[in-house]
Parts: sequence; C-alpha cells; structure tokens
Amino acid sequence: MRLFVKHKMNVSISLIYLLFGVCWILFSDIVISLLVRYDPHEYARLQTYKGVMFICITTYLLYQVLSKVTADLEYEQAESKAARDKYQTLLDVSPDAILVHSDYRIDYANQAALKLFEATEEQLLGHDILDVIHPSYHDLVKSRVDLAYSAPGTQLPTIEQKIRTLNGHYTFIDSTTISFVYLGRVVAQSVLRNITDRKTIEKKLHIINAELSHAYDSTLEGWSRALDLRDHETEGHSARVTALTVKLGSRLKLSYTELLHLKRGALLHDIGKMGVPDMVLLKPGPLDDEEWKQMQRHPNFAYELLNPIEFLHDALAIPYCHHERWDGAGYPKGLEGEGIPLSARIFSIIDVWDALRSDRPYRKAWSFERTYQYMEDESGKMFDPELIKVFLELVKEEQECQPKL
Repeated sequence: MRLFVKHKMNVSISLIYLLFGVCWILFSDIVISLLVRYDPHEYARLQTYKGVMFICITTYLLYQVLSKVTADLEYEQAESKAARDKYQTLLDVSPDAILVHSDYRIDYANQAALKLFEATEEQLLGHDILDVIHPSYHDLVKSRVDLAYSAPGTQLPTIEQKIRTLNGHYTFIDSTTISFVYLGRVVAQSVLRNITDRKTIEKKLHIINAELSHAYDSTLEGWSRALDLRDHETEGHSARVTALTVKLGSRLKLSYTELLHLKRGALLHDIGKMGVPDMVLLKPGPLDDEEWKQMQRHPNFAYELLNPIEFLHDALAIPYCHHERWDGAGYPKGLEGEGIPLSARIFSIIDVWDALRSDRPYRKAWSFERTYQYMEDESGKMFDPELIKVFLELVKEEQECQPKL
C-alpha cells in the first residue's frame, strides 16, 4: 500500500513537470515572436537556443524523476529484504518445526524441522510431504493439505498425528497448517510441535490410573467378601449378583463407564448391613417389627458410609436405592417409577432373582419356572416393566443353553 502511494506521488510530480514544460514552451514562443517579429534570422537563432535549453531542462527534470523513482524502489527493496531477513530469523530460531510446501513438495524447513526429521536441508527439501507422515495418517493429512491448497488464507485447526523421520523413527506431533499465495502460487506453512514427552506422560498416567482403579476394585471386592463371610446365608451372593447385573447392563447397551459403576454398586449393595447388629442380621427366624425397622436402615447406613467417598458417588444409587419399588412401596425413600435411578432398578431385579434361586435356612431355592413366573407377575409392581422384560429374555436364553440332564 505504501509503495502504491509513493508511485502515485511520483506520477503527480511528473505531471507537474510536464505541465510546466508545456507552459514554458508556449510562453517562450510568444516572447520570441514579440522580440524578433521583423528579423527571421534572429527568430531562427532564438528558436535553436530555445530547443537546446528545452533539451537541457527536460533532461534534468527526467533525471530528477528517475532518481526519485529509483531511490524509492531501492528503499522498498531494502525494507522488503529487511522484513524477509527478520522473518527468516524468526523461522530459524523458532523452537517449533516449520515446513513450507507447495504441490506436496517441501520447499523450506527451519532448523527445528531439520532436527525433528533427523535430516539436512539437502535430504529433506523436495520430498513429498506424505513421505514423512506415518501411513495411518496419510488420508487425514492429504485431505487437510488439499483443503489448504484449494482455499488460500485457510488456517486449519491443530491435530495430533505421527511423522516418520528420514532415519525411520516415528514421533507424535501437533500440527497446524495455514495457506497463502506467494509469488503467484499457493503455498502452505505447517507448524509442527513434538509431543512425544506429553504422550509418554499420558501413557504413564493411563497405566497409573488403571492400576489405581484395579486397586480400588480389589478393595471393593474384599469388602464384599467380608460381608458374605459375616452373613453365611448369603455367601457367594455378591459375586453372583454382580456378574448377572453386568450381563443385564451389557444387554441394555450401557457404556463401559456405566457398567463399571454398575459393577461397583452391585459389589457394595449390602455394605450398609455393617451397621445392622449381629443379633438382627444373623437371626435364624423371622424378624419382629422392631428388628425389621433396624434391617430397613441398612440403605441409610450405606449412604452415610459411601457418600463421603467421591470415587463411589456414581455407584451409590444401588446400595442406597435397590430396595425401592416401581409402585413406590419400597424403602428408604419411597421412590417410584423412573424416579428410581436406573442402576438401582436394574439391580433390584437381579437381587430378588438370586435370593429366590438360592437356598435359605428357612426355605429351599425356588425352581426356575416358579421364580420366572413370580418375577413376571411383579412387573409394574416391584420391577420396571421394560427392564424385567429384557431380564426374563436373558435368563430364558441362558436356561435354554443349559445342558439337559
């Protein structure tokens, strides 16, 4: 823009010089005509002097104009070179690797890029950009580069990808690309940042989190086994209901995270019984009204025990709400319908099924058919009608797969 303004100014000056020259010629002709109107030889001589003087003056003016234009051009070239040198310096000292490429060929690589790709300029320049990209990222990179080339001025969002050095090593990077027009052709500049250290840390954190999660789950399984040991009547109950709960959750297409919380909640579903006295929990006969009230407090004990543990918040619904009923006649809060958390609705079905299908000191285990019919009859009363339908299909399929005796 500044160059355009200067050229416009030079044109204006030239026009002023031209106007001055034309006026001077016309004025001088009038003066000469008045001075030598009766002497043709004197007139011719003065015209010759005028011509010589005109040549001298126009030559001088042309020299001044050309000098000014040349000086302006040299100034602009110097400024442009200084800007290019400054930009080149910034590129060279940048800690990020920078590639400039066109038609998929690498035209420029700064020092950081040469170090990243373990190459010299002679080795790297001229390479196809896809030669230095891991094959699994070719389609992604090609689509991005095509987009950059087709729309100059486009800045593409940062992506994570893997490059291949000229020594055959693979490195994870973050890459950002912007395209522009340079000397009449579209080029793209890609800024690459080595994230190998970050990926290594992420991997270690993933391993640590997995180990920590395993330790938590092992602790929960230990608590569950401790409860089973305390109440011999339900020994093995926690492991069985946990496995069947996860199986039903999978049939319902719950996510991995939801299944994980479902499993933890199932393992801890009776953790609140730790607050129930042995004389009530282990009583061989029926409970009286007062004892039953104490037994019904175990979901509240579970809530008080587990709620302070943030890690178990998403699993808390089962220990706290698995005795709620679809019709609202359950405890401890009398929730009904979909007001009961989904995980608790799922688990309540499994809990009752396993209890009826297991031996107790006061009764033998029910048959598959009798239990199936009871569960079906409780649809819409004790159990969520949609969930019980899916569950009964699941256990029926498993029963049919059992070997016939």
